Amino acid sequence: MPNQFVTELFERLKTEFISKVVSATVPFFHLKQNPFTQVPELCRDRSGVLLRIADEHFILTASHEIEYSINNEIYLAVGWDEDEHVPIPINRSQFFATEETDRDIAVIKLARDVAKKILIGHKPISMLDIAKRGDRATGLFLVSGYPRAWTKMAAERIEPRPLTFLGRRCKDEWNSADDLNYDKNLHVVVRFSQDAIRTDNFEKVVLPYYQGIQGISGCGIWHVADFPPKTLKSWRAESCKLAAIEHRYFERARCVAGTWIDFAIERLAEGCPEMRPALNLIYE
Repeated sequence: MPNQFVTELFERLKTEFISKVVSATVPFFHLKQNPFTQVPELCRDRSGVLLRIADEHFILTASHEIEYSINNEIYLAVGWDEDEHVPIPINRSQFFATEETDRDIAVIKLARDVAKKILIGHKPISMLDIAKRGDRATGLFLVSGYPRAWTKMAAERIEPRPLTFLGRRCKDEWNSADDLNYDKNLHVVVRFSQDAIRTDNFEKVVLPYYQGIQGISGCGIWHVADFPPKTLKSWRAESCKLAAIEHRYFERARCVAGTWIDFAIERLAEGCPEMRPALNLIYE
């Protein structure tokens, strides 16, 4: 892959696309009792992508134990409420999750008052930003989420910093010895270089080890360029689409796996059949 192409592409991504991705990416938190101190603690949980369809708002994310959290009254929250100075609770929203060994995705239909608060700090994408059904793109992908290691937890405010990096799609395989039933028709694997790019100042940084990288599960995997690359003269930010939802990290191989986005949209349609007419107008 020509280094010059990647360098020039990233310069354009910084000015034309990354701010959109970061604005649509939301950090999750959970509140539960510490078994040792018996004191409630707020912790980083996962990431998600904010989506608007008609007048409704959704978050696409990983299903990692999300149903367990709801059933056991572990409070989930996203973003930040500037008025209350706390993350925004979402437990009154509707949750539609899949099994974790195959699709491992969840769709959250936000209560309208909750969505209103989230929209103060985040801007959703629309269905026009979603990759078309059956599109199994190759080339370069951008992944953006909130790792725990980059979240500052303070009494007065929580400050998560987004991680954004470019990676090339790997071969259709997943060799990590975990509980993912890998299927090339369900999943995409993207190279996860140890060199990442901060989105606040675009400096290069070294990714933390496994425990620190946790928290990006549920973030978006965006297709940004074909390979072999087209000339940048024909590249447009409008052509970049949300292609998958991330849910696995394989540290030794430095790659991430996600489920293709059309399976998330299918789960949305299953959980919210009233949205099918709007989906059918746009999504093929």
